[in-house]
Amino acid sequence: MRAPAVVGFVMLLGCGGDDDASAVDAGAPPLDAGSSIAEPARPATPTLLPCPSGWTVRADADGLEVCDPPSGDPCTPGLERFMDDAECVPVGDPCGAGEWAAPPPGATAVYVRAGASSGDGTQARPYGSIQTALDTAPPGAAILVGKGTFDEPVDILGGFSVTGACAAETVLAPSTTVRFSMFGVRAIERGSRLANVTIAPVGDVAGIEVRGELDLRGVVVEGAADEAILVYEGGMLTAEALVVRGSREILPLHGRGLSVAQGSATVHRGIFERCPGSGILGSTGGSIIATAIVVRNSGQSIPGAPQVISQGLGVVEVRDSLVEDAEGSGLFANEDGTLRVDQVLVRRMRDSGEPTRRSAGVLVKARGRLEARRLRVEDVDLLGVVGGQDATATIEDLYVSGVAAQPFEGVPVAIGLLYEGPDLVVRRARFTDVERVGVQIEDTSRFEIEDVECLRSGNVVDSDSTPAGFASLQSAGTIRRARIASGHGAGVLSIGTDLILEDASIEDMHAGRDGRFGRGIEVSGGTASITRLAIRRARDVGIHAVASARLELVSVRIAETLPRDCSTTTCADVPGGHAIASIGAAITASGFTIDGASLCGAIVARGAGLDLVDGEIRGAAIGTCVQVDGYDVARVTRDVLYVDNGVNVSTTTHEVPEPADPLSGVDL
Repeated sequence: MRAPAVVGFVMLLGCGGDDDASAVDAGAPPLDAGSSIAEPARPATPTLLPCPSGWTVRADADGLEVCDPPSGDPCTPGLERFMDDAECVPVGDPCGAGEWAAPPPGATAVYVRAGASSGDGTQARPYGSIQTALDTAPPGAAILVGKGTFDEPVDILGGFSVTGACAAETVLAPSTTVRFSMFGVRAIERGSRLANVTIAPVGDVAGIEVRGELDLRGVVVEGAADEAILVYEGGMLTAEALVVRGSREILPLHGRGLSVAQGSATVHRGIFERCPGSGILGSTGGSIIATAIVVRNSGQSIPGAPQVISQGLGVVEVRDSLVEDAEGSGLFANEDGTLRVDQVLVRRMRDSGEPTRRSAGVLVKARGRLEARRLRVEDVDLLGVVGGQDATATIEDLYVSGVAAQPFEGVPVAIGLLYEGPDLVVRRARFTDVERVGVQIEDTSRFEIEDVECLRSGNVVDSDSTPAGFASLQSAGTIRRARIASGHGAGVLSIGTDLILEDASIEDMHAGRDGRFGRGIEVSGGTASITRLAIRRARDVGIHAVASARLELVSVRIAETLPRDCSTTTCADVPGGHAIASIGAAITASGFTIDGASLCGAIVARGAGLDLVDGEIRGAAIGTCVQVDGYDVARVTRDVLYVDNGVNVSTTTHEVPEPADPLSGVDL
């Protein structure tokens, strides 16, 4: 997948001037053309409530209410903090004073004690082996395992339940495997149950194999080799209060927490951490539904270092959950895998700088699919949400905040949403404090973005490359109801794109490191149809079109176009300050107002076309600057009201802004 090296502009080139050139003072029409221009509709904000059980409401720096997961001091050994409770609680039933758990009502109880011999399974004479109890107990019996450590493999037969006294004090530590298996615990029949135990395999022994049915309640799997839990060949797993920790990689690319292939798993209240082969993997048609889980510090040993993976026609659904604290990516869909996400927070994904472990909150590649609601990505390096070639994504209520720039082939890269798949739909999204580019779309055959805000993008300015709020390259799509504010570089950058932009507000665009570019909209090539647009306090240029671009502007307000930040220092000879600039392009603007441009309200140069109809240019040093020989001045004066300008229409040559450099792609 290509990741662009972020937006870069070239320096302005001096065109020379002609102080003796004639000026044309156009007559003003009788109507105030700007009085009927509609203001753009404001975007709807993401809806991130209601919070899951145990989560708390917090207002972010801009007042948007978000949900934070439970937090607190680390739990003492034997207790865990699950995602639906701020308190530290036992895994499964708490440890009591007795040796065994109470037998379930109506079931035949068979007792097991570590170290016992010559027993018959009664409480007075318990068996010394769990497997012996399973092999000899009557159908449907409840196998009650006492406190202690059991070094034996266990094959849980259909219809039986195996229940420890409590997970903290009943430990299965098999140093050998079940016959014909690599696992220490196996369930290949229907109706098996395991509860209140810790499984801590020794040596090269894996954890739990499920090819039948298994219900886990209050189980810890710690230190398993290669696979902590594997569900396959039609197996079905249900789990409540499950902890998987510290899986060990024996085979390359292994060390997984939960793997499901051609089977299904449902997990509620789970903790997956320190699993180098990924915390959760759904593959080869496997199906996983996980609610109230946390996955952290996993995936280090596989390409991309993902915490949660869906691939090979697998479907992974994650709800009310947290993915955090790792080097690499949080959620990953690949090779026809589908991720379904609702109320999930991905945070603190750090970038290692290694080619195989670059950081991303959510990564979708190779025909992967993302279906997301209430997705949050916070405090990550490099990339927030990424869709590669052939990926598709539908996202509602997206929040990306705090994407930090990291070097990528010598260029600092930080992008909130980077997408180059064939199809993208985003509804209600906010991007805040993304250090380079808020949203970047490339080579996408269709994108549709509605109700999007990008606040404070590009706030790292120590690079020659110029950031942007929204950037689109060689794509086709629609943006409806957008707000871009307090950013650096360009509010919207469109290169070779067929763009429809409706109801957009761009304000307070600051310059990059060199103090030159703080533009509202930059269009290089392609087309743009823009309706109901307000640009306030752009620096250098409000709307800039170059390279044969074709723009149609309807109901546009551009106010207070400021000179470049460097206009009083290093670029006094090219101060900028143009509200609309058509340089080798074609712009038609109807129903517009331009107020307070520091230099030209509009400028046309280098064989470009500019048609202004039914508008108003007020308070500019020069209303319209015409720098095309023989240009028909009537094209910029038809029903256009010029008010309080230093000069209304001038043919004097002025400096014209140069276009942005195209974004160059690199392979991730």
